[in-house]
Amino acid sequence: MLKTIPEEDLRLAPSTIHGTGCYTLVHIPEDAPVMEYVGELIDLATAIRRNDPTQPDFSEYILELSEERYLDGRNTEHISKYVNHSCEP
Repeated sequence: MLKTIPEEDLRLAPSTIHGTGCYTLVHIPEDAPVMEYVGELIDLATAIRRNDPTQPDFSEYILELSEERYLDGRNTEHISKYVNHSCEP
């Protein structure tokens, strides 16, 4: 099994980018897995539609797995949907 960051080392807090963000309480080494992203498996057409803020099923939680496969975490209550990255941590 892949070793990930324990949830007790992460916290949810307000974010200036999107309403809520997931923050680490410990240093995470480069390329270390944080956690499994949980969500609905969708195709490219669905991802494009849901990425449009004017659509009723708009989602800010779409993760690209490949050019044709995406995960949408909007309908899940899992801490992983609040994980983002920082190019300059």
